[in-house]
Order: sequence, then C-alpha cells, then structure tokens
Amino acid sequence: MKARGWPGRVLAGVVLLTLLLLSFNAARAGHESTNSLTFAPVAESAAPDGTGEGLIDYRGGQEPRTRWTVHFSFGGLQANRPYSVVILGRFGEDGTPAATEFAGVCAFTTDSAGEGGCWYYPVGIRRLSVVQLRAGDAAGPPILQASREPDDPGAIVSQPNRYSPTATPGPAPVATR
Repeated sequence: MKARGWPGRVLAGVVLLTLLLLSFNAARAGHESTNSLTFAPVAESAAPDGTGEGLIDYRGGQEPRTRWTVHFSFGGLQANRPYSVVILGRFGEDGTPAATEFAGVCAFTTDSAGEGGCWYYPVGIRRLSVVQLRAGDAAGPPILQASREPDDPGAIVSQPNRYSPTATPGPAPVATR
C-alpha cells in the first residue's frame, strides 16, 4: 500500500524519524550499563607493576545530563603521590575538539604502600572507550589504562543494568522482488 497525500507523507516521516531515533539510542547504549574496568600499564609507564580496577555504573538520564557512579582502586604505584583518572571523549559532540580530549573524573593521593583510589558521581559521560590513570593532575603522563580496543592496554567490559536503555530490535527486513 502506497502512502498518498500529505497525511501519508507525514505518517511515513514520523515512522522514519522513530526508526532513526531508536537506532541512535541502541547505538549509543553500549556504555549505558555497568562497566567493569581492568587497568594495565601503558608503554614506558612510570609504574610497570601498577594494577587497577574500576566500575563505572550508568544511573539513568539523557545526554548530556546522564548520571553515573564511578569507583577506582589502584596498587603498585609510587607512595604518597597524587594521581588523576581521566576519560577520553567524555564530553562534546562528534567531530568537536572535546570529543577527542581527556577529561578528569576524580583524583587521589596514594598511601605509604602505593595504593589508593577514588569515587565520584559525575554527570555526563558521552563516550567510554579509554580511561587512564595519570600521574599528578589530568594533564600528567599516563601510567595505567583501560580500553575497549583489544590491542590497547587494559579492558572495559559492559553489562546491562537496571538503568540501561531497553534493547530495541532493528527495523524488519523489507521484502523485495
């Protein structure tokens, strides 16, 4: 059946827009979940024996105002030194400088055994593909990293949680002759 006149075109437009929005939400939902992080030393790390783990938990909302809970713990670092955790592309629209910059999420100072960690309730995490521990402040040199890329140090694994967007099936295949 072919849509005729302006009501049919409006209906077709609404259906198309709905499908586009659903596919957009499904595409960005990969990090809107419980994300377990395992940190590993980066090349030429000042802490080659350093270790770390983290949890970044999505708590609902729409970008740029999503709500999160983050927890990190580290060991094998220099004693009594400041460190910062940063996320690559945390802010910014695709194609903007902010989308390719690291932004700080929390900081801490290690104890006398070289252990420490931090937690925070940030608002807005647009991307979650690389998280680094840096010496000093957010502009310091990288020490440890967690990444979704298999060839990069560390790992980020996501599991849906109760706040994760409901998975929506893609559009049904269209029969052609």
